[in-house]
Amino acid sequence: PTQIYRYLRTRSIVLPIFLPRSLSYMKQRRSVSNAKRKMFKVDSILGSVVSRMPQDEGNGRLKQETLQLIFSGFHIAEFATEAEFADIEVLLVRICQKKRKELPTPIVPVCLARLKVPVNPKPFASYPGQVVHIPSETFAYKNGHVVRSHVLLFKVQCTTLREASVAANGDGHSPNDPPIKRRRNGRISSLEEEVLTFNRELVVYDKSKNCLLLPGEYELGVQTSDGTEKLKLTKVWESFNGKNIRPLELFTDYPTLKFTLAWLEPSSVLSKTADRDVLSPGHIISPRCELLNGTSDFSAAFEKWVKSEYTCAKPRERENTTQQTPRKRLRVFYQFTHNDCTQQETEARDDLRCPWCSLSCQQLYSLLKHLRLCHSRFNFLYIPHPKGAKIDVSINERYDGSYVGNPQDIHSHVGYAFNRSNPVRRTPITHVIVYRPKRSPPSLTEFQEPESESGLNRQLIQGHNRLYFHTVTCQPVQPQELDSEGKEESKPTWLKQKTIMMIDEFTDVNEGEKALMKMWNLHVMDKEYIGDCMVPHACMTFVDEHGEKIIQKNLRRNFLLHLVNLFDFGLIRPEVVQRTYARLENLRHEIVSHCKKFS
Repeated sequence: PTQIYRYLRTRSIVLPIFLPRSLSYMKQRRSVSNAKRKMFKVDSILGSVVSRMPQDEGNGRLKQETLQLIFSGFHIAEFATEAEFADIEVLLVRICQKKRKELPTPIVPVCLARLKVPVNPKPFASYPGQVVHIPSETFAYKNGHVVRSHVLLFKVQCTTLREASVAANGDGHSPNDPPIKRRRNGRISSLEEEVLTFNRELVVYDKSKNCLLLPGEYELGVQTSDGTEKLKLTKVWESFNGKNIRPLELFTDYPTLKFTLAWLEPSSVLSKTADRDVLSPGHIISPRCELLNGTSDFSAAFEKWVKSEYTCAKPRERENTTQQTPRKRLRVFYQFTHNDCTQQETEARDDLRCPWCSLSCQQLYSLLKHLRLCHSRFNFLYIPHPKGAKIDVSINERYDGSYVGNPQDIHSHVGYAFNRSNPVRRTPITHVIVYRPKRSPPSLTEFQEPESESGLNRQLIQGHNRLYFHTVTCQPVQPQELDSEGKEESKPTWLKQKTIMMIDEFTDVNEGEKALMKMWNLHVMDKEYIGDCMVPHACMTFVDEHGEKIIQKNLRRNFLLHLVNLFDFGLIRPEVVQRTYARLENLRHEIVSHCKKFS
C-alpha cells in the first residue's frame, strides 16, 4: 500500500482530483472567508458589477481619451475621376479571441461614421469640416468576448473613369448603342464611369493593448478592395543622390487619404499628472511578473504554484493582526503494527504533514481525518502520548479494492475527456440521496476507537462498476459499444471457419451429415442459443431459414435423423419432432407446386 500511495501522491501533484481546501475538515487551509455567503443575494450581482466598472476603466490599459479624426481630402489622379466628393465609411473592427481551436477567429465590425470628403481639394478652397469623434467607451467592449486588438477600417467609394469597351468589329459606336456621355466642358469622351471602393486598415491597439497611433497628420495609401492594385513595399538600400525613390513615389501614383489625428481629454477639470495615460507613447508599462515570482520560466513557476497549492496553504489575512507567541509544534509518532505486534516505529515528525502524500493538514484532527478517508488501505488508531501524539497503523483486511468512484469514469483513458468532441452514450447510474445529520463538533475521541462500518461512508453513486475488454484489442469497452461490439466478437469469422474445418476432419460420417451439421452449428452460433429450453425454437427457425437449402441438397432424411438424436438426448419432445418435420414437408410441397405452375 505504501508504494501505491507514493504513486498516487505524484499523480495528485501533477493532476489534482480535488482541492483539499474545499473539504469540510480542512477549513484552516482556506485563505478566503465564506462569511459573505450568508448575506448573498442574486439581486446584488448587478450592483457589484456596476460599482466596479469606473474603477476598472480608470485602472485599465486602454486610453481614457477621445480619438478625433479630421479628414482633409481624398487625393487621386485628376484624369482618373471627375467627382467632387467621395464617400468614406469609418469602421471599428474588434478582433476577438477565439474560444475553441477549430473555430475561426471572431471579428466584430462596428460602423462609426459615414461622411463625404472632397476629392483633390484646392489649396485655398473652404470645405465643411469632416470630423469624427470616437469616445474611449467604444474600445472598452465587454460583451462576453476578449478583444485582442482594435483596428480602424477606412472604406472610400469614389466614381472613377475608364475606357469604354470597343466592339469586336473595330467600330467604337453603333447606331443601336446609347449616345456617348458628354463631359462638363462640352467635349465628347469615350470614358465611362465606374464606382471603385478603396480600403485601408489602421491598427489602434495591438494584442498587448498598446496604443500605436500618435497625434499628427496622416497620409494613408489606399488600395482597391478587389486586390488588383497592391502597394508592393520591399526593403532596399538606396542613396538620396537626387534620383527618384520608388517607395516615396507610391504616394503620388496611388490614391491617398489625408486626415489629422488627435487624442482629446474628456474633461479639463482633472489635472494632467493625475490623468496621465499609462499607454501614452512616452510611457509604456512593463509586463506584469507577479505570477512568475522572480523566475523567468513560466512552466517552472506553474509547477511551483501547483506544489505549494497542494502541500501548503497561505495564512488567512486578518484585519487586526496582533503579535502572537509562536505555538509549540506537535510531535507525531507513527507505529506500524501487524497481528498486534509492533513491527516498526518511525521517528517523531514536527509537522502535521501526511507521510504518504505530503499534504499539510495544519491540525491533528484534520490529519487523522485525512488519513482515514484518503488512505483506507490502512487502519489508523489515535493514542494520546505525553510527548505528542501516536498513531497506530495496520493493514486494513476489510479493504475491498474494487472501484467505488463514478461509474462514468471507469472506462475513460488518460486524456479521454479532451479527445471527445461528439456526444457519446454514458453509463447509466443512480444517484442516491443520503440524509446528512448535523455534524458533531470536531473531537479526537472518534479516532481512539477502530473505524466502524457506517452507512454514511457508503458509495453515493450506484451503477455499473464492471469493466469489460475487447477480446481482440484488449481495450476497455465503451458504454456506447456494449450493444454492438458484443455480438460481433461472439461470432468472429475465424471461429466460423474453425468450426467448418473441425467438421470436415470427421471420417466416420457421410457428406450429407457434414453439410447438415455445418448449417446447424453456424445457425446456433449466429442466434446465440445457449440453453436447453431454446432448442425447440432453434429447430423451427432452422427450418424457416435453411429449409430450401435442405430440400435442394436432399438432406431431409439427415435432418430427420438429427431430430431423433436430439430426442434421444432429452433436448426436445416427440411432438417437437413431428411439428418440425411437418413444417419441412409443407415447405417441400409448396416448392413442388410452385415449380409445376411455371413448368
